[in-house]
Amino acid sequence: MGICAQTMLCTLLPEKLASVAVSINEAETQEYLNAGMGAVTDLPETGTAIKSEATGIDLGGIEAIVPSIILDIGTPKEELGSRLDALQEETGRPCVFLDISFGKLPEAYRKLGQLLGCGKRAEKLASYIEGIYSDIEKRRTKVLGSCKVLYASGELGLHSRGSASLQADVISFIGAVPIVTPHSAENGTIDFGALASEDVGIVLFDDADSFDSLCSHEGEAYEIWSSIPAVQSGRVAVSPGLFHSWLGSLVLVQAIGTLWLASVLCPMVYDYDMAQKAEEFYGLFYGLETDAETTRELVNKPVVEGYAHG
Repeated sequence: MGICAQTMLCTLLPEKLASVAVSINEAETQEYLNAGMGAVTDLPETGTAIKSEATGIDLGGIEAIVPSIILDIGTPKEELGSRLDALQEETGRPCVFLDISFGKLPEAYRKLGQLLGCGKRAEKLASYIEGIYSDIEKRRTKVLGSCKVLYASGELGLHSRGSASLQADVISFIGAVPIVTPHSAENGTIDFGALASEDVGIVLFDDADSFDSLCSHEGEAYEIWSSIPAVQSGRVAVSPGLFHSWLGSLVLVQAIGTLWLASVLCPMVYDYDMAQKAEEFYGLFYGLETDAETTRELVNKPVVEGYAHG
C-alpha cells in the first residue's frame, strides 16, 4: 500500500481501506471528517511497499488487519516487481500494482473500479480526468513554448523532480518546458549554481511558508532563492492543497492540479474559474461540499507575477 493507493481509494471507495500508508495528522483530520471519511483517520499505518527495508511496510500490522489484497499505485520503478513479489510471498496476500504514469490515471481508476465492484463510480472519475486532458489539448497553443518551469517541492522548496516525473509530464502537456535534472544534485536537492544558468520563467512551490517568505522578501526561503531572477521579479506561485497538494500528489496533479497550473501559466488561454473547478472536483472525488468562500480562499493564494503576465 502506498500513498497513491491511499489517495485513490479515498476518492473512489474509502470504506475499502484497511490501513493507510501514512497516518492522517491532526491538521488533516478535520478535512476527512468534513468529507464523511472520519473512519479513515483511525486506521492503522502500515507503510509503503516501495520504500527501503528500514522504513518499509509493517508486516506485523498487515498480518493483524488481514487485508484481502495489498494495493500499490504509482509509476513503474526498477525492482518494484520483485519487491511486490517478495511482499506477496511474505504476507500471503495478493499484491496488485496499477500504473498511473501520465495519461494512464483514467485507466487505473477503471481497473480499480472493476476490482472493487464500483465500476460506475470509477467511470465518472475517469471521464472527468479525460475531460481535463481533452480541454487542455483543445486550448493548447505555442504561447508557452519558451516558458521554463521549475517545480520546487519540499520544505523551503529545496527539492526538484527529474524528467521522469508526473509534474514534468504535466508541465510539458500544458505546453511549457519543465526544468529537470541534471539541474539538481544527485540526492534531488536543487543545485542553485546549475540553476543560475537556466532562464527560469516561473517557480512553483508546495510549501506555503516558503511562498510567504518570498512574497515578503524576508526569511529563510527568500535568502535561499533571492539570487534567481524569476524569484526577484516575483514569478512564483504556490500550489493549493486540500487533503493533498495539487502539484505534490501524483493523483491530484493529473486532475485539478493540471487545470490550476494551466490557469497560472497562461490565464488568457486557460481562463478557468478555479474556485468553481475546485468545488466541482472536491464534490465529485471526495463528496465534499465547499462554499464559495472556502474554494476561493483555497485557490486565491496570490501568484505574485505569473509568467503570462511578465
